[in-house]
Amino acid sequence: MIRCQKVRIYPTDDQKELFEKSFGVARFAWNIALQESIGMKEYNGRKLRKKFNNLVKPLYPWMKETISQSYANSILDLGKAWDRMFQSKKKTRKGYKVGQPRFKSKHNSKQSFTMIEIRPRPQQTPMLEWYLMN
Repeated sequence: MIRCQKVRIYPTDDQKELFEKSFGVARFAWNIALQESIGMKEYNGRKLRKKFNNLVKPLYPWMKETISQSYANSILDLGKAWDRMFQSKKKTRKGYKVGQPRFKSKHNSKQSFTMIEIRPRPQQTPMLEWYLMN
């Protein structure tokens, strides 16, 4: 069984800064990967993530201040967005039609990132504890 927990937290000022950095890294990764995928016609999320890790990440050392899941899941989500767009064009997608993924803005988009932790007990979230302790 797959479980998901949605958590509401009340962070301190230092924790808010860390979350904002994670939001920025996720948005930055999405925009860079989208730019690369449009230019190189590469739409697979895993391949995009591999290229991002090899080419882009070494150029920006400030990305190491957050956990790697904040940008890795963002790039995988971009791959899913491309898949949904192509399914809409082929008319194999159920539901409403979707268009090409768009660039994310700091001001006009929902600020979020995804952390995936597989634990035997859902109460244990070490990454969230790491965020809350720093």
